[in-house]
Amino acid sequence: MTQKTNKVTQYFLVALVWALYPPIFIGLFPSLGGFVADFGLIPIVVSGRLFGKLAGLTGGIVMFVMNIALRVYVSGDVENPVSINDTISSIIFILLGVGVGHLRDIQQRLKAELRERENIERTLRDR
Repeated sequence: MTQKTNKVTQYFLVALVWALYPPIFIGLFPSLGGFVADFGLIPIVVSGRLFGKLAGLTGGIVMFVMNIALRVYVSGDVENPVSINDTISSIIFILLGVGVGHLRDIQQRLKAELRERENIERTLRDR
């Protein structure tokens, strides 16, 4: 698979996971209540894993806002859309997204360094 095809697949996967979250939230909220927001970790982790630290951070912040909007939409509670538990969960989600993204960034750097080292070793051997 080429690099361009791989990127398109990654964009598609992230878009799909984010697009599936609101209907899942709306469908499961009546039975699970606020616990359905925990499924929001999946799009955050997928974004961070595929696109790095900034995507994990952005995904966590977007998910915080999305969960508030979805909760207001489903419950109709405009006066108290966010509890302290929701805020703490969102902070943890943001940190996890950044952490997963950071690990992905480290992996990319290590792969690049390994390729560079292998090229140098190959050059030295060919002398």
